[in-house]
Amino acid sequence: MAAALAKSVAGDLMMAQLDPKAASRQFADAVELLPDAHEELLAEIFNKHGTAAYQAGDPLAAIGSFEQSLDLLQRRLGKNHPDVAAALNNLALLYYSRGDYGRAEPLYQRSLKIDEQTLGDDHPGVATDLNNLALLYKKQGNLEAAEPLLKRALDIKEMHFDPGHPSLVTGLRNYASVLKGLGREEEAEVFEKRATTLPPARRPAAE
Repeated sequence: MAAALAKSVAGDLMMAQLDPKAASRQFADAVELLPDAHEELLAEIFNKHGTAAYQAGDPLAAIGSFEQSLDLLQRRLGKNHPDVAAALNNLALLYYSRGDYGRAEPLYQRSLKIDEQTLGDDHPGVATDLNNLALLYKKQGNLEAAEPLLKRALDIKEMHFDPGHPSLVTGLRNYASVLKGLGREEEAEVFEKRATTLPPARRPAAE
């Protein structure tokens, strides 16, 4: 147990030093050393290994580790827990980044459903889920599907964030971009103007 924890801490240090390849090796060693009974810690280290492996350019190893983390969390917490939703989102993001939208979409959808059930329909985490799914649809050119999701995400952000908050401004710009793509230029201009409430140096670009 102590040896596994030491390896995990070493992996954290390597990640802080921007050396994901070395970190990936440390996390892989930690998994091998950790007894199977420690499922919560195993899930955490598998997740760390997945992140490190992806950043090190080994997406297949990353997928394997994210799937292991997800399986452990589902076994320990059940299938409808916020931590499971986060694991689903991590795996979906990886598939999305590889252009595998067919695999990413159901994972995003399931993550959204869990967070709606466990966190509430108007939680900021739900806004993140909606945004992720909408951007997937946007990437596929399905702006009609993306638009209502981005609008709902924006409405949630407006409940929780002050005007000018970076997350809200990004939401405004993303929504304006989709409206423009749908030919709704006048509506898009309204939201784009609202996004200019931040100083230019701090204003995030649309995703």
